[in-house]
Amino acid sequence: NFENPHGLHDPNHYSTAEDLAKLAVFAYRNDLIREIIQKRNYIIPPTNIKKEERYLNNSNRLLYAVGYGNQVLIDGFYVDIKYEGATGMKTGYTPEAQSTFIGSAERGDISLISVVLDGYVTNVYSDTIKLLNHGFKNFTKIELIGDKTYYKNTKIENATIKEMPLITKDGLSVLIENGMDDKITEDVSLYSLVPPIKKDTVVGYIE
Repeated sequence: NFENPHGLHDPNHYSTAEDLAKLAVFAYRNDLIREIIQKRNYIIPPTNIKKEERYLNNSNRLLYAVGYGNQVLIDGFYVDIKYEGATGMKTGYTPEAQSTFIGSAERGDISLISVVLDGYVTNVYSDTIKLLNHGFKNFTKIELIGDKTYYKNTKIENATIKEMPLITKDGLSVLIENGMDDKITEDVSLYSLVPPIKKDTVVGYIE
């Protein structure tokens, strides 16, 4: 039996891969967090408590591990754990949870995050690489509508002009599975409009 001196394990404390993915996506939007999780190492300077420098090394092998002892089997070939475009994110281990890993990578305009639980050291990396490969191979980022873009004109009853142009406030891009473009539908809803209508008034929305 193992004893956890840090008290991390609690039989009533549990989570899912989806929970951790949601937290990871939220954290990844923070510029400082993205900067920290990509660092290979860091030196903590002396403080009023610790007089010596302290050296920290990132244990995330997705960022740097190459060569013998740092390879995993992917589709019948041994490849380096170091992953093209890797940006983070977080390793974890307790005797009860085993190895866990949140991986992240960017290629072009696509950012992906994967979560692997209940594994062994190299298994979490091979599973992460397979998940990221699947995402980059099978999904594409597309712009559904542009930012501050002319959409169409709409008629306004009892107005001095016959039609009013509609301009988007924000754009919208989505990650979509390849070949699913024909599943996209568009629905426009306009509010009841009564003149006068001031510039930049929100007049409806697109789903």
